[in-house]
Amino acid sequence: MAPTKKTTKKTTAKAAAKRATKKAAEAVNEAENSVESVFARIQAGFKDAGAVLAQTGTIADEKRREILMTLIANAQENTDATFEAMRDVMIAESLTDSLRIQRDALREGIERNVAQVRSVASMTATGSRETIEPVADYLSSLRERVRNGANA
Repeated sequence: MAPTKKTTKKTTAKAAAKRATKKAAEAVNEAENSVESVFARIQAGFKDAGAVLAQTGTIADEKRREILMTLIANAQENTDATFEAMRDVMIAESLTDSLRIQRDALREGIERNVAQVRSVASMTATGSRETIEPVADYLSSLRERVRNGANA
């Protein structure tokens, strides 16, 4: 009978070893799945962030073009006004008229430049807000996901 007990003990030990190996394999498989899940979420987050940054870049580019076109229009307006004033000075009938034209042109130029600077500054501020808005929305959504994950 003794030989039978040894065989049973060996069989039981082999079965226990197989169960332990199977449990270890399952644990490794579960860990791999967990790591893959984390990597997938990280990749999805990077894709989302990339899309938001692309959107921000598009908005920034549009606003930059709009501001540059405004600056070009302002430069043309100022140049036209300057040449018009120079023409008027040249055809003025007296020194008094010439000085008055110059004074008026200088005052109008200063007023025009101040208005142009205000306009461009306003466009820049608005463009900055519009450009950063997608990033702010994305960060808010991340904050909400974290809060919802913490409450779950």
